[in-house]
Amino acid sequence: MNAYSKYKNRLEQFLQTERGKRFIHFAYSIGAAIVILGAM
Repeated sequence: MNAYSKYKNRLEQFLQTERGKRFIHFAYSIGAAIVILGAM
């Protein structure tokens, strides 16, 4: 297994945890807020 596959696997495992899901929701919310502010 090369380094990229190992990194990708660890990232996928993290994103499946509760903490990872919370991080994705937080990042998505911040991105949406930036888009809304930019549209104003």
